[in-house]
Amino acid sequence: MSVYTTAAKSVGDRVRLAFTVRTTAGVLTDSDCTVIVQPPVGAVTVEKSTTLSSFPLERVSQGQYRYDFTTTGPGDYQFHFRSTGIIVSSTDGRFAVRPTFAST
Repeated sequence: MSVYTTAAKSVGDRVRLAFTVRTTAGVLTDSDCTVIVQPPVGAVTVEKSTTLSSFPLERVSQGQYRYDFTTTGPGDYQFHFRSTGIIVSSTDGRFAVRPTFAST
């Protein structure tokens, strides 16, 4: 399983998290998936997807998934993707959100 995200964001920005699920032979394959996002403060977000369902954890194509998360405050966010079923794998990552400063 691989995952990527982009550089630091601002509060209120949408962050796209994308990941792939592959067999041991490297072939893209579908799987039931879960994404968990832990903000620096506040509630944990958990989204689950069955193999061919879509929103909010979206299947883009075979073995490729994405999830759009809107940031709620500054700090370091952590996320965890997990696939279950025939292919069981997981990966963790993080992204940073910059504080918003008032203009004068």
